[in-house]
Amino acid sequence: MPVETTGEASGVKNSGGTLEHVIFKLKVRSLPKDLPEQLFIDVSALEIGKAIHIGEVIAPAGVEILGEKSRAVVTVSAPRAEEEVAATTAETPAAGDVEMLKEKKEDGTEGAAPAAKGDAKAAKGDAKAAAPAGDAKAAAKPEAKGAEKKADKKK
Repeated sequence: MPVETTGEASGVKNSGGTLEHVIFKLKVRSLPKDLPEQLFIDVSALEIGKAIHIGEVIAPAGVEILGEKSRAVVTVSAPRAEEEVAATTAETPAAGDVEMLKEKKEDGTEGAAPAAKGDAKAAKGDAKAAAPAGDAKAAAKPEAKGAEKKADKKK
């Protein structure tokens, strides 16, 4: 059952807090004729640091809200100080910035190693490139491995 908030929290209006919608859907039990389309929660009395829990949500007649009664549905958190926001933005690089690192391979050539976290294929390739020189089979390309197997079968 979708949960919608009504009103403006006094902690947001007067103190600059942030209204956080923690749970967007609640499980309910009722007869089909009593089932509303959504639940409305009035948040106008919420101050900073306060929350409305599942047990505090007022259900319409014939509807029972299921779930742990102590779980927060909506909270108002304190505003972040400007210094915290500036420190956070200074420490994290922008989403479009990608840092490229170069590393020397064992044969003396340079190759670019991507520093992006989501580049799993490149990370696998780096692991193969970082294999010890004595371990020729581990460093061999998959195509070469297939050719070695075919040569072994012919013998």
